[in-house]
Amino acid sequence: MVTRVLRNRIDILNALEAARPKTTLKLIALYTSFLDAVIDEPNLISIPINDLLLDGWGVFDTLNVYNSVPYQMMSHIDRLFYSAENSKMTLSFTKENMCDRISQMLQIYPDTRIRFFISGSDGFYILAYNDASQAKPIEIEEVTVSVAPKPIFLASIKTTNYLPNALCVLEAREKGGYMGIFLDDDGHLAESAIANIAIVHNNKFLTPLPKYVLEGTTLKRVLTFCQQLVTQGELEYAGRADITVQKAYESQEIMFLGGDSVIAITKLDGHVISNGVGKITQKIFNFLSNDKAHSISDI
Repeated sequence: MVTRVLRNRIDILNALEAARPKTTLKLIALYTSFLDAVIDEPNLISIPINDLLLDGWGVFDTLNVYNSVPYQMMSHIDRLFYSAENSKMTLSFTKENMCDRISQMLQIYPDTRIRFFISGSDGFYILAYNDASQAKPIEIEEVTVSVAPKPIFLASIKTTNYLPNALCVLEAREKGGYMGIFLDDDGHLAESAIANIAIVHNNKFLTPLPKYVLEGTTLKRVLTFCQQLVTQGELEYAGRADITVQKAYESQEIMFLGGDSVIAITKLDGHVISNGVGKITQKIFNFLSNDKAHSISDI
């Protein structure tokens, strides 16, 4: 039997505030195109239960902001609309509409993280939030997992269907890892739950072929940088290739790339890779730090 029925708005607000989960995630505000308005009350930030986003027909992306400047915003917007198009969504709004609303959100709530969603219900949401747990370690020990990666078609779309990703992290934590690494049907490295992976093997920077992989904006930026290192003679090659687990074990550096950051993997499945952050990983870290510090808005 239901213990109580809340009909008064004040009672509902008080109950929502009391029941809010105690996490490091701080919700700040939510724009919804269905209202064309911003909800500035954290306790009322929610998605309607009849929105198709909750049925899995939704795509999303995340934007970091540094010194009040959104970093690589159009890369994220382009990927979002690519995902929506390939999810067969018919949209009544444009990239320009969304960019305009994001710009307005950042004027009101500067230096927050932004996550935006497109729903199969033909609408979009823009969430402003902060999360203290987003601080990433510099180096980790990692494991491969038995969880199957997403099918090739779904792997290239950033959808709200994150069950395989969650299972990847859970298995990794059970094995003493961090986020876990998917393997494809042929036993090659695919990606992590929320990051791309790359190795440095015999002075070659290698990242998996884009089959079971969502190519991240960070990876694309880093590939361009590593190709410059090839020109400068610091790397022999930088590009994509099939990477066996054994080849990863024998590499000199392994790293995660995602969220505008790089994380060194010093041990994989118990195999020691390096004694700390490798030379190329450190160069990538320095490059990304400088790139974020001097980024210019592209909207």
